[in-house]
Amino acid sequence: MHLPKYTSNQLYRRLHVGHPSDVDIYRRLCRGAHRVLDLGCGWGRIALPLAESGHLVVGLDIEPEFLQECAEQAQLRGLSSLVHVIDADACAAVLDHRVQTHGPFERVLFPYNTLYALGGAQRVTQCLSNLVAHLATDAEVWFDAYDVDEFHSSLEDDEDSMAESEEPDAAVASWEIAGHTVDVFELSQVSRAQQRLTVSYQARLRETGQQLGDQTLGHDYLLASDLDEIFDAAGYSLAGCYPRRALLPDSEAPQTDDDEGSEQLFYLAYHQGAQGLRP
Repeated sequence: MHLPKYTSNQLYRRLHVGHPSDVDIYRRLCRGAHRVLDLGCGWGRIALPLAESGHLVVGLDIEPEFLQECAEQAQLRGLSSLVHVIDADACAAVLDHRVQTHGPFERVLFPYNTLYALGGAQRVTQCLSNLVAHLATDAEVWFDAYDVDEFHSSLEDDEDSMAESEEPDAAVASWEIAGHTVDVFELSQVSRAQQRLTVSYQARLRETGQQLGDQTLGHDYLLASDLDEIFDAAGYSLAGCYPRRALLPDSEAPQTDDDEGSEQLFYLAYHQGAQGLRP
């Protein structure tokens, strides 16, 4: 029996597909903008639909495998003139010079918790500072991230780390391949002192328990007070914070608070008093 061995990127591709409607939300938030900078663009989940709506999109990521897929999909969809991918670290001392050739940008996006994946407050501040030279005067910076304040406050003051010590009972994802079932299990560890959440995934063959791949993600989560300080230090002001439902048309907004993605908040920021349009 031949079964695939999943790389970390392949598991990420299957497991992390965003929340319902966030593509449509970012389409709406980018209305009126010509140039969009998508930080942590991955395989183009947000970038490609934006290009289909007529935006020129520059996508940055540090995973060449994802960027290659994004570029290939852009070519297949006839969007190569509108989608440009760059293998670069958004938090480097100087933002990649290739970005400048496509700017300035009217919108900058950090979709799907990208801000938490940059490596902590210092690197986020560096990234925001790097962006300033590439912003249009009325640029809007948008990011979405899960709300962590309540989660963080629920931990004990002296609780430096907490981990699930036992095997989880249920798989968080499953799929069929070659007549067999692959289950994915998740284990989480959190450091309150470091504000760091580490999540590990294992893909296993259901029949035998054989491991087919694993992936570990680290999120340096930021509290609301942290975000205020970080953006202020980089010369920005946070102008709004919106739950996902507030950015959806009434006909699409969920009727309860327990829908998937209800914990996601969308933030709007401006640099130096730029006057963009509110949603």
